Amino acid sequence: MYFVSLATPSSDKFMYFATTTQYKTINYKSADIVSLLPLYMRKYVNTSSDPYILTITAPKDIATNIISLIKILDIPKREVELEITVIETDENTFRKWERNWAYNSTSTGTGSYFSISNEWFTANILNPLGLLSGSFDLNKSTENLKLLSESNVKVLNGVQSKIFSKTIRIYQYTLNANIYYKEIPIGVETTITPTIMGNKVIVDVSEALYSSEDGGQDIPSAVQQGIQTSINIPVGDRIAVAAMSFHTLSSVESKIPVLGDMPIVGKLFTQLNYRDILKRVILFVAVKAGE
Repeated sequence: MYFVSLATPSSDKFMYFATTTQYKTINYKSADIVSLLPLYMRKYVNTSSDPYILTITAPKDIATNIISLIKILDIPKREVELEITVIETDENTFRKWERNWAYNSTSTGTGSYFSISNEWFTANILNPLGLLSGSFDLNKSTENLKLLSESNVKVLNGVQSKIFSKTIRIYQYTLNANIYYKEIPIGVETTITPTIMGNKVIVDVSEALYSSEDGGQDIPSAVQQGIQTSINIPVGDRIAVAAMSFHTLSSVESKIPVLGDMPIVGKLFTQLNYRDILKRVILFVAVKAGE
């Protein structure tokens, strides 16, 4: 005598030749594992209230194949180490890069490399005509070049990470005899998601710049700019991902020589003016290691 039935859960005889096995995932939630299984296997697998436990109800051979595939899928997530650098510079410096340039015609090719060491920002640009290199002192002039943030972060493959450096400026103003306060965020925020592809990393980057703008009123306007992009970065390389511009007010002190340096009364011979400056925020992303 033979017992014949379809090996599918919809069959009313399925319960007589199927077995139920419980499996606990380690690196991924059970729902994520199920979503990676082939469609014909998913009908044998169910999740539970515990996000890391699933059950397989199937004939022994089918259950064995499903568990073997789950073990292959449930491997530790790969990790990538990123370096996020945000530089602020004025428009003239950004366009000219005139300081401390050197040229070497013996090295040719294509590519670029940027590094930060102590107070120095170094740029090397390799092209078919030679190697251009320049070093800029970050502390020498906060007007021309300033390091806003530098972060090293380890991120799991496919997991989003957020890095931000912000402050809140509070302005007081009066309206209809009442005093109010307005908060304006100032700074940068970077959201980054890496995907490891062999010896390269595809990086999804979202950069937000928070600044203020003088609109001719007592209270400046809050301005938010952003960019979202994806870029392919080989392990060990650093790439300039984006550059965003914004206007800001810079104070310039002018004084009468000698008289302006006198204690107390020197303020009478000193004038503080403000001028509008166009600046750029440049985002660099480096992939230091991928495991």
